[in-house]
Amino acid sequence: MMEAMPVPRRLRLPGRALALAAVVLLAACGGGGGGGAEPSPFPAGVVHGPVVGAPSPGTLVVAWRTAAPSVGAVEFGPTPSYGAVVAESSPTTDHELALPAAGPRVTRHFRLLADGQPLGGDHAVRTLPGATDTARLAVAGDVGTGTASARAVRDVLAATDPDALLLLGDLGYDDGTEADQRAGLLVPYAALLARTPTFTVLGNHDVRTAGGAALLGAVPLPTNVRDGSERYYAVDVGPVHLAVLDSNADLSASSAQRAWLDGDLAATSRPWRVVAFHHLVYSSGEHGDTPGLAASLGPVLDARGVDLVLAGHDHDYERTHPVLAGAATDTSGGPAYADPSGPVYVVSGGGGAELTPVGRRALTATSVMAFHGLEVVATPTSLAVTVRRADGVVIDAFTLTR
Repeated sequence: MMEAMPVPRRLRLPGRALALAAVVLLAACGGGGGGGAEPSPFPAGVVHGPVVGAPSPGTLVVAWRTAAPSVGAVEFGPTPSYGAVVAESSPTTDHELALPAAGPRVTRHFRLLADGQPLGGDHAVRTLPGATDTARLAVAGDVGTGTASARAVRDVLAATDPDALLLLGDLGYDDGTEADQRAGLLVPYAALLARTPTFTVLGNHDVRTAGGAALLGAVPLPTNVRDGSERYYAVDVGPVHLAVLDSNADLSASSAQRAWLDGDLAATSRPWRVVAFHHLVYSSGEHGDTPGLAASLGPVLDARGVDLVLAGHDHDYERTHPVLAGAATDTSGGPAYADPSGPVYVVSGGGGAELTPVGRRALTATSVMAFHGLEVVATPTSLAVTVRRADGVVIDAFTLTR
């Protein structure tokens, strides 16, 4: 396991020292920020897509955007011969169609149509796994640069053949515009988005323009019962209950979103509870802790038995010991935790944006300044997390067991 040496927050290396450190670090982490943008992978007439969402196990939603209005449709079936179709009733440029429900982990082949004509080739996607299945999630944060480093992390995620993709915000630098989301997410991640149900978190850069409308308009997400929006939501991925919050919005003790989270976690029967948002409860990195977040969210996460908390924002990797009421309950460092009494908090913001230093604190189990992605493998009795650097080298691994 490779750990970063303790460094002060907001450390800045001057001049040549910074440049030399960057060269050494990027060589170790699988590439620098350059390499040029990738060409568009979309067929003529398609602005972006398809992007596949899964509001629940057994359901799939396909979204895409065309340059000119057309009546969109999706041919689908168990093989590339398809055999069934769902279609819109009128022309539009923003298309979103739900396929009829199927069972868990069912493979669906599909192809887009525009005014009855094929629009691109065949795609294959699996519905989400069921409650007793093994589930594999790929996770990264702050990926939205389109750089060589971001693409290397993408390739590490794709190599795990995940059942679902979870991206922890800041997916379109710098301002979350449609152009930013296209360059940072929709083009570089196109192949993965077309074959993997995707769940996204709103980061602070994503909401700079129109409150995150570009990201929300591109990725079909579940909705919440509180306000019907996709800004925060929950979904079951195999034995994992995943709750996604909008940490740009109010999460105070009296907020509607916090009340929704409490009720949502209380109602789930899945053995693993994972909560994801962008900002940081605990961090030894550049941004540090988000004021008030531990006080407002911590009691809910503790009381409802949350196992894992995922965030981005700081461009590094950090894992805490299990934490209960703000204090570490097991300082062994793991990597195996049997029935931990509090959540493990993970910062995973090394998805492609410029790296920033990370130190250590009493809560820290490990911290690394590196581009990286997470593989989360869940069974009904274990939750295993493997963290791989952009060159594929494992920099951390830990397991929670019941």
